[in-house]
Amino acid sequence: MAITISNTTPRVITVVGGTPQTAFTVGFEWFTDADLKVYKDGVLQTLTTHYTATGAGVSGGGTVTFGSAVSNATVAIIRDMAIERTTDFPISGSFKIDALNTSLDKMIAMMLQVERDVEVLSLKADPFDTVNDFTIPIKATRASKIFGFDANGDPETTIATSGLATLGTIPGDISTVAGISANVTTVAGIAANVTAVAADATDIGAVAAKATEIGRLGTADAVADMNTLGTAAIVTDMDLLGTSANVTAMGLLGTSANVTAMSALSASAVITDMSILGTADVVNDMNILGTADVVTDMNVLATADVVTDMNVLATADIVTDMNLLATSANVTAMGLLGVSDVITDMGILGTADVVTDMNTLGTADVVTDMNVLGTADVVTDMNVLGTSANVTAMSTVATNIAGVNSFAERYRVASSDPVSSLDEGDLYYNTTNNVLRYYNGSTWVATVTTSAGDLVSSNNLSDVSSATTALSNLGGVGVGLTLALGG
Repeated sequence: MAITISNTTPRVITVVGGTPQTAFTVGFEWFTDADLKVYKDGVLQTLTTHYTATGAGVSGGGTVTFGSAVSNATVAIIRDMAIERTTDFPISGSFKIDALNTSLDKMIAMMLQVERDVEVLSLKADPFDTVNDFTIPIKATRASKIFGFDANGDPETTIATSGLATLGTIPGDISTVAGISANVTTVAGIAANVTAVAADATDIGAVAAKATEIGRLGTADAVADMNTLGTAAIVTDMDLLGTSANVTAMGLLGTSANVTAMSALSASAVITDMSILGTADVVNDMNILGTADVVTDMNVLATADVVTDMNVLATADIVTDMNLLATSANVTAMGLLGVSDVITDMGILGTADVVTDMNTLGTADVVTDMNVLGTADVVTDMNVLGTSANVTAMSTVATNIAGVNSFAERYRVASSDPVSSLDEGDLYYNTTNNVLRYYNGSTWVATVTTSAGDLVSSNNLSDVSSATTALSNLGGVGVGLTLALGG
């Protein structure tokens, strides 16, 4: 067999489209049909069963014909001879040139086959590459590993194939990450901030739990009310309320005694009586009660003789004379209530016990009530209270609260004699009989006036041997006095 072995790669790949194809041209030489291997989509086909070949031992190749037409598939035809020598030439004597040529042809064919395997089917370095060792790790080391190259470009197998399996299940996620690579880079640049946020996870959770309350603060009404509280005028007024003197005075208002007394002031009877106290005539008369002469005379009223003689005051004529107490001169004397000693008593409001009572403001019920302060109407009212004039007035009242309480205890208006909180010198106006009485330390007794309207003692009223003496004892010398004397 004499053929020409062409320098052709012994490998033909044909991609078949939708048009069916049966015959495939083989452009390289082969010696027997067993030297060919035919694949269809990577599956080895069987000679005579799936295909036949023509052209063995012929220069220029031949044809492989499939028994069934091939479409939409890839067909690979390669020369795959056994690398071996099956002939041996004698040391001497004659030999056939034909056998020598065939042996040389097969040798060249084998060399071309090896070249193909090296060039096409093998991993190799570039001719200009400095790498000279492509030895892969041993089987035990490379099992279930991915083949790759280290930092020096040498082969290695370090990554487990299980990772590929995982990646294969999340191709969509990989594409998503690839699409936001810029964002990933940004996050990487603020890794320290991300770590800081992670450290505050508990606080973030706490804020999230208050989402409802935060939402309430963000409503239009709440924001509007907060804007109102933030105006310069209100902030200034709030600063006034926060001074130590005002805070101390406000603490006094919270004592149990004051709270109780304030509750009593809200009773309908007290409110009615207070209305009476506010009339012009009463105010004028209260001023008169504070004059030095009247105070001195009131001390005399406490003597035993005077008490006995007070029974005389029940006569019609004396009751009539009592109306004279309403003159402006008597009322003017009430100015003594503003003396420094009385105001000094206000210092009691600053005691530790009173301030301690302020802790009551922090209870749950009080806090709940404070929510009411945020309504629009209350905020508007607070604006009125926050004016400088009102703040100043409130400070004055708070500073003099002891004097206010003292006055409420010293002077009372009722339909019957008070029986509690009694001190010598207390005054009370009986609304049933329209009579002004004072407490002498043991009982309530009526007062006496002259025709001039002055309060006087009833001392020595039993000594009525003469009208002149009686008038003198009553302080009415030189003026007329109407008395109904017994006998």
